Amino acid sequence: MSQPTLITITSDPYYVAYKMAPAGITFAKPAVVTQRLKQTAIYGQPLTVKLFGAYISDDTLDLSKLLHVLEIELSTTIFSSGSTTLPEIETWTVNHFSRYMLASG
Repeated sequence: MSQPTLITITSDPYYVAYKMAPAGITFAKPAVVTQRLKQTAIYGQPLTVKLFGAYISDDTLDLSKLLHVLEIELSTTIFSSGSTTLPEIETWTVNHFSRYMLASG
């Protein structure tokens, strides 16, 4: 960032989704997002699909319905110690702030 900027990240109470502000701010170097999966529905379950960070429209309020994804960010899954299928942490990079969620496909 070229100047001091107050950054806020607000989590959705029901989904692994975040509103990052100020929306639209861009970074000279990508920021790394780290999501621990312990409090999610996939924790303790074998991972059978690829996870990724999805950039969604800020005006999308109901995350339980089909969403229009504006951008998909490649991510890395870190598995539980001694396991190749139980996901523990997911990381991905963002180049700008908006609303993101952890998704599978």
